[in-house]
Amino acid sequence: MKRHRKLGLILFTAAIVFSMLACGGGTTAPTATVPPPAPTNTPVPPPPTDTPPPPPTDTAVPPTEPPATEAPAATEATTDTTGDLERVPGQLNIISLNGFQDEWEDWHIVGLIANDTERTVSDMEVEVEIFDANGASLYKEVAYAMLYNLAPGETSPFDLWVYDDLAGPDHFTATMVGQGSSDVERAAVDVGNVVRVVDDYDSINLTGEVTNNGTTPVEVNGAAAALFDAEGKMITAAYISVVQHHLEAGETGPFRFSLSVPEDQIEAATDYKLYWDAVVSDPADLVDLSFSDFYDYMDTYDNFHLAGLITNNSTKNMSVSMVAGIYDADGNVVDASSLSLPLYYVAPGETLPLDFDSWGPMNYTSDAYDKGDTYQVSVDYYWTYESYSDLAKVSTKDDSNTFSADEAKFIGYVVNDSGKDLSGATVIVALYEKGTQKLWATEYDWLFDDIAAGAEVPYEVTVYLPSGVDATMVDIVISAMGDLP
Repeated sequence: MKRHRKLGLILFTAAIVFSMLACGGGTTAPTATVPPPAPTNTPVPPPPTDTPPPPPTDTAVPPTEPPATEAPAATEATTDTTGDLERVPGQLNIISLNGFQDEWEDWHIVGLIANDTERTVSDMEVEVEIFDANGASLYKEVAYAMLYNLAPGETSPFDLWVYDDLAGPDHFTATMVGQGSSDVERAAVDVGNVVRVVDDYDSINLTGEVTNNGTTPVEVNGAAAALFDAEGKMITAAYISVVQHHLEAGETGPFRFSLSVPEDQIEAATDYKLYWDAVVSDPADLVDLSFSDFYDYMDTYDNFHLAGLITNNSTKNMSVSMVAGIYDADGNVVDASSLSLPLYYVAPGETLPLDFDSWGPMNYTSDAYDKGDTYQVSVDYYWTYESYSDLAKVSTKDDSNTFSADEAKFIGYVVNDSGKDLSGATVIVALYEKGTQKLWATEYDWLFDDIAAGAEVPYEVTVYLPSGVDATMVDIVISAMGDLP
């Protein structure tokens, strides 16, 4: 049943060989007997950031660029098929490995890299090769550490995800093949209220809050999580799904990790460790952006929506990334989601409709929606910046719509009446409560093909509706913006 209600607002080189089973999904390859660094913290049972994608174009540059300094020297490869993984001082070491198939029968080769040198390294590469029982190579690819920077003594997971169908995989090797050097000033972040939730698709979600309790701003370049069994054996790992990347001094943001786990290891994967690539940052160039109250609902397909408006009160065209958190009555994060604008920017004085609809537990567990009590929406200044893209307002014609109990479909034509050729366009449909400025739902369609001056191209937008909403209850606003080359 569709539901909706009001949430409250709260403002080196080392080669290692391992065997892997070739049978069905959920199987786990044997690993070395040396456990990884002891996992700290055990999540408290229930009761929560897609790493937002980079902005579509413009001048966004990853905030940290390592200087080109000399990398640590590589050493001879070592092989170990039965015993402890050797940890050699002065080099990068692979200290844990595991291989398994997920529920889609894709292979994962996961492991931990330890920086046992005396310098900070970056961009670490692990070459993984999978063989059959006769030693024939079936697959070879390079995986990258989930943390870009790794200071002395730190560790980072990696995960090579193999989508190909492999004929009789039997064992694999993992070899450190590359790394750079970096010079960053590490920053400490505090993590609290971590909750472990298994969703309906047998993924394990770790949700919680990360806080900058320091006196200078912090940038979270990346984060990762690994799950272990009670004996300290690594089971799986994943890059962070959602996090607020820029934290001013004293600021707190929600996060979520979503980890694929072999079905027969879900109950065993009780312990976790989180890994953070956090560095000292300059203060953000704060911009006067404001949000409306947000409206939340579950659509008929059990997908959660948090819809509202953003207004640019500044004098600059702003490309904006945002993070939303859903909290239970005790202040625990139930889930987190990230979002970028549907357009390259919101212009000075303009308002755009938004819909956070990419979630974890809110979409894939049956009780998360009922636990949600309050929400928080924040600007993530890591990916928020002045935009220099060119947009042109264009018209639509022959707009029509069809409403059903579950969705509303809008079709029509974009008319390029800008007087210039366009490289694409975006059509936004917003549904407001009739006679008010309260946004109920919104969706958009990106048109990627060139549109010559004077040309007309069709569009189609499907909006998934709150329960009980029909055409007589809403004011429909359709707008279109063209992309100038």
